[in-house]
Amino acid sequence: IFTDQPTEAWGESGCSPGHGTSCVAGTNVVLRPLNASSFVHLALRATGVDASAGVAGGGYKLCDWRMAYGEIFARWLRRFHFWGWVDLDLFIGRLPLFGFNDSTLSGVDSVGDKGWPSQGPLTLLRNAPAINRIWRDVPRVRERLERPGIQRMNEWDFGRALLEAPEMRQRVVPWPMHLWTHARHGPEDVLWIAGRVLHLPSCGEAAHFHFSNWKDVVAASAASVAVVAPLDVVGGLGVHTEVGWSIGPGGLRPLAALSASARARLD
Repeated sequence: IFTDQPTEAWGESGCSPGHGTSCVAGTNVVLRPLNASSFVHLALRATGVDASAGVAGGGYKLCDWRMAYGEIFARWLRRFHFWGWVDLDLFIGRLPLFGFNDSTLSGVDSVGDKGWPSQGPLTLLRNAPAINRIWRDVPRVRERLERPGIQRMNEWDFGRALLEAPEMRQRVVPWPMHLWTHARHGPEDVLWIAGRVLHLPSCGEAAHFHFSNWKDVVAASAASVAVVAPLDVVGGLGVHTEVGWSIGPGGLRPLAALSASARARLD
């Protein structure tokens, strides 16, 4: 994780990081300090495009730069077959179940959602020079990257460039893999539990849940919600005690507060 936030903002673990790094959440997650001026330097050196005006307008502009991360962060990506991006307002489910696994990825160069090769919340791209340069085919890309305002290129414009690239092997997914903050979702419709995103009305499962329109209420409720569920709530999933919540328009709720009907669907 490249971040301009202090280590304590992420939490710390007991691993032994290398020089200039810190570990967080586990030994396979490493924090690397990177402030705005350092990013501008990296971006200019790798792409020849000046990011200073855009970055000065706020961190949201970095979404436009996501499509170029394969070149900007090439030094740190050398040992990886894929790279990508993920929004912070996501609950991640069992991604391997939805094609984020070795066998499926071996035959594709990008993973987006519902027939579109790149998505704002979560995208995976093969780490290959030809793929990492496709962002350069976006119309007026230099001019738009240097603008202060967000251009939303990482989804529609970049996705179109991926679709038109002859070397790209697309993964076609005819249905949405994820859930989002649709008005139809009630307070007990979506759960994150045992590392899964569950949709109780359909007794179904999703790859991830994007709570973009509920950020404030989720943040406000997160600190006050107990995260450990009692045994009887999650017994149907074959686990004894697990972290989880119901996620709704009112924010997070403890699993212990589920109604009898919701518990019945969960079981």
